[in-house]
Parts: sequence; C-alpha cells; structure tokens
Amino acid sequence: MPNYQPPFTITANILNSVAAISEVVGRLWQSLILSHWDSIFTYLPVESLIYQHQQNYYRAIRESTALSDSAPFIEFILQMILDALPDIQNDGVNDGVNDGVNKKDRQILNLLQNNETLTQIQLAEYLGFSKSTIERRIRKLKQLGMLNRIGSDKTGKWEVLDKGLVLIGSVR
Repeated sequence: MPNYQPPFTITANILNSVAAISEVVGRLWQSLILSHWDSIFTYLPVESLIYQHQQNYYRAIRESTALSDSAPFIEFILQMILDALPDIQNDGVNDGVNDGVNKKDRQILNLLQNNETLTQIQLAEYLGFSKSTIERRIRKLKQLGMLNRIGSDKTGKWEVLDKGLVLIGSVR
C-alpha cells in the first residue's frame, strides 16, 4: 500500500489563518445572530471577558476536548454571559444625556468592530434604522473621535478608535 502524501503541508501560517477566520466568524455570530435574537447581546463584551479569564477559557477547551463533550466549554461561556449581564442591563441609563452617545451608537460601533467593510445601507438594514439615522450617528461618532473611515465610501473600511472600543467594552 503506497504512502499517502497530502497536497499541502499545514504550517504555522495556515493555522494562524484558520484561527483568525474562526475569531472573525465568532464575532460575526455574536453580533449579528445573537443581537437579532435579543438586543442585550449587542453589548456583551465576550472578547473582553474571555481575555480577562483566559486561563479558565483554555481549561474549559481542554476539558471539553478530553471528554469529547462541549459541556465544560458551554458552561464557561454561559457563566461569562451571566456575569456580564448585570453590568450591561444597568448600562445606558444616561445614554445621550452626559456623553452624547446612545444605544444606537453602541450598536453601530459593535457591528463595525466586527465587520469593518459594512456600508451605511447595510448598517441601516441590520439595525432597522433609516439611512439618515445611520449617517447622522456616524457623523457624531467621527466628531467624538470614536470612528474613522479609511479609504473611499465604496472600497474603504471602518476603524473603531480607542474611545469607541472603550464604549463597547472591546480590547485590542
């Protein structure tokens, strides 16, 4: 029986690419699917929580792998969500009063953080806002130094700046 030789070698670059794609898909899932199910998930800083509890995150993955059962990982993620909910539910009482930023702005920043190539029309469709509302809120976010556009309207991308990342609870 001849030895099978795969047509490619799995290198560190390939593994890093797969990991990056998985990360993007995870953020997209959180932002688009969960936020449509319940708006509270729009503001849930999953990336920040995992970063803050990295050791427990990796332990849950190892346990799930060893047991061939996703329960330890699911329990970890559900606990992170449960821990974050009180902060998120109490957030936003003074939105738009003290800092000029409201729930719509947070939703826009969160979506653009997870998909930097969204158009204003796509944002309006995803969030159920009018295009003029999106235009007005983006103008405000730019003025506040939370959002920047790199390149043209057609082929450019959005950059959520540090002030915006703080607002949505994300880490770089």
